[in-house]
This record gives sequence, C-alpha cells and structure tokens, in this order.
Amino acid sequence: MLAELLVCLLPWHPMVWWARRRLALLSEQACDDWVVATNRTPTSYADSLVSLVPQRRALALSMAHSRNGLAYRIHRILGGRWSRPSSGGWWSGAVWAVAAGLVLALMLAQPGTAKDERSATTAASSLPANARALEATELNGVKDVFILDASPETPFPTMVKFYAPNIRTTVVGTDQDYATVRNYQPADGRFLTRNDIGSESRVIVLGHKAARELFGEDTPLGHTLRIYGQSFVVVGVMEEKGAIGPTAVDDQVYIPINVAMKYVFGVRFPNHLSVATTSAGDPLTQAKGLARQLSDKRSDKVAAEQLRRQLREVATKLKRGTNLLSNSDLKSGSADAPTSWQFRNEHLIQWRWADGLGHTGSKGLYVKKAEGMFPYASFVQTIACPEDDALLRIGAKVRTANVTKAVLDLVFLDAQDEWIYHIWVDPIGRLWGSETHDWKDYVGYAHVPPGTKRIEVSLQMYGPGELWLDDYQCCLMGE
Repeated sequence: MLAELLVCLLPWHPMVWWARRRLALLSEQACDDWVVATNRTPTSYADSLVSLVPQRRALALSMAHSRNGLAYRIHRILGGRWSRPSSGGWWSGAVWAVAAGLVLALMLAQPGTAKDERSATTAASSLPANARALEATELNGVKDVFILDASPETPFPTMVKFYAPNIRTTVVGTDQDYATVRNYQPADGRFLTRNDIGSESRVIVLGHKAARELFGEDTPLGHTLRIYGQSFVVVGVMEEKGAIGPTAVDDQVYIPINVAMKYVFGVRFPNHLSVATTSAGDPLTQAKGLARQLSDKRSDKVAAEQLRRQLREVATKLKRGTNLLSNSDLKSGSADAPTSWQFRNEHLIQWRWADGLGHTGSKGLYVKKAEGMFPYASFVQTIACPEDDALLRIGAKVRTANVTKAVLDLVFLDAQDEWIYHIWVDPIGRLWGSETHDWKDYVGYAHVPPGTKRIEVSLQMYGPGELWLDDYQCCLMGE
C-alpha cells in the first residue's frame, strides 16, 4: 500500500518505481516460498501456475522486468531456487530495506513532469533485449499451450487534447503486434507499424469512443493531438469492440511503446505483456506464430536458426499449396535469359542460363561472384500478395562451390512500394570461410505481415563463390 501511495504522489521519481517493482518481486517470491514450504510439492505448484495460461485467449502478464514473469517463477520453483521462509529472516530484512528506500525516495524527490528528460534518457534503450521473448520462448510446449505472439504494453491514464475538446483516457504504449494479439483491428486508417516503432514516430491510433468524443462525426485522420505537450498525428481509428476482458478498449488510444516510455511517461519497462496462445493441436496457427517470432528475431543468428528448425518441424504437418512464382523451374525464356526474372547489380557477377546447369541436367542458372561482400547482386521475381496473414514456404535446389554467403530472401512491400521488412528465409554458405556441396534443398518459411501488397522473392549473392540454382518455389501453406 505504501508503494502504491508513493507512486500516486511521486510518479516522476525513478526510485519510487524501482522500489515498487522490487516489492512486487519480493512479495511474489515470498508467496511462492510459503506455498511450497507448507503443503505443496514444487511440481504440483508449478503445474497450478501453468494452468493460469488460457488457451486461445490474450493473456496480460505482469512484466515489471525480465526476472518476475510467470516463466521465471516456474523455473525458480522447479529449479530448487525457492527457500524456506521464516519470520524474522532475510525476507523481513529485505522488506524493511525496500521500505527504507521508499522513504529515502520521498525525502529526495524533486518536482518534475512525466516527460522529464532526466528519467527519459534511460527509458526504452534500457529495455532488456529478451524481455518480450522470455515468456513466449519458455512457455512454448508447456501443458500443450503454444505462444503465438506477444506484445508489450505501457498503459497510463492521462489527458488527450484537441483544441477545445479534451478527454481523460488511457494512453497505451505498445507495438505493431498488439492488434494481432488482441484480435482488434482498425476500422479506418491503420494501426502502428514496425517503421513507427523503429523511427520513434509521433503517431497515435484512437479507440472508437475516444475518436467520437474528440471529433464527433468528423474524420480524425491527419489531425494532431497533444499528450503532455507533445504532438501526435492520428493515423487510425479502431473498430468498436466494447471490452477485451476487464479493459474498455474503445476509450483507449495507442502510441509507439518506445515513444511512450522514453518521451512521455519516463519509465524503463513495460507494465504488461499481452500473449496470444493456442492449443498445440493447431499446426498452421503455430507455424504462423513461429514465423512472426522469426521476423522479430531475424537479426539474432542463434535465435533465428532455432526458430527456423521449429518452423520446419511444425510445417511437416501442413500441406503445400499453389506455387506463386512464374517460370519457377527456370525452363522457359528467350535471349539466353529466363522469363519473369530479373537481375539487380548484374555488373557484380558472371552468370549463365543454359541446358545442363539444372539439378537433372536440364536448364538452370549459374552465378559467380569474384570478390567483395557488398554490394550484393540478386535474382528477383516480384509477385502480388496472395492473401493477408498467409504463411509462405520458400524453397530452391542449390549447388555451391566456395560460397561464403548467399540467401533466399523475401521483401514485403506496402501500397507505396515501401519496405515493411525483409527476411532471410534460409542462409546459404558460411559468413566466415566457404562452403561447397552438391545439389541440396534449401527451405524456409515466412509470415506475410499486415499491409503487404507485393512480395519480392529473390536469391541474393553477397560473398565470393559459385552457385547453381534450380526449381525456386514460393508456395502458400495450409492444413
């Protein structure tokens, strides 16, 4: 109670928030220790905690920092890291120490604002890199519950202003996955995107009721609102939803989470993590969830390779649909070039398209790059987006000689032909050293992000080496 009172009185002071988080962590661990020490085995208590995760629903998990999530509590209990509590022991000392920290924070508190730059400088940049992945990775497969996607949230009640109309509402800092996790879509305009998060854009999406209270029957898109003196451009209005669980989402507004933490509220960590789960018996939904995680982890080589392996395993339960590429077997063409394909940075490579270069002795493509890693050359075909929320299988037969680095790549483009993002579906060769092998199947999977209108399917040749390509496919996957 003391912690909550001080948070209300001194919301600008970082020491108060630290002490509040610390007290919450200690209280959770103390409760776990008492339960296990009295009449429960660690295994049965951990099983009870896991049962709290519902299937096929979005679950808000408290996540003050990366060590007090549900997954960490379960691992702490099963790993024997709980301790037998006793009155007057280190627990009481720890509680008194944190309480003393709260009093010290009160004594040292200085006036400020919620967007005070002193606390904002340590905001989003201090977010642990594994904060969102922790719950998703460690709960996969537990009790047949599968994590599809996760989205961090930082909600704060505050005032939103548009000239004369002002409303008091909840401003939610979140990311582009919130709409998917919550099954909550825009009725007009769009939701937040990866580009908004990456560029710290000052954009805002309004709940249905919030938009009506501020603008009446007029369209809010393109207008500017102010929150704590900062301007945000309206880019979307959400559908009328009523409530999701106990939350009246129609009253809320949404801004990029890093902007919310760093520049508006001056906090270091998200308050909640929304997690979408499903039963383990739905392989297509599982595969899409893994593919979305892969898109977020594509720059982490170790995590990305682990997710690719999981994707391939789940995808064995799916059916391969129509091949979306034209002339995928590279058999037709004219003027010594295959139709429907084009080269980019052709001057960097030597290439031939002829009989005897394919994996069965038929026509195929031969590419050689002599030196350098950048710029890269690519062999590309652009296709229309087949459908929203699709899962794609990318595959090709490849033979290599001293290849250092090449990739099967997808680029997702919006209606303005701007990149949404790109992903290396399956790497070929080795970044350090070289690789030589006979014909081999390379296969990978990718999820089509919202807003995609066109997709560039390509082979990218980065480092030196020789490569033979045949039977390049891009297929829809289904059950």
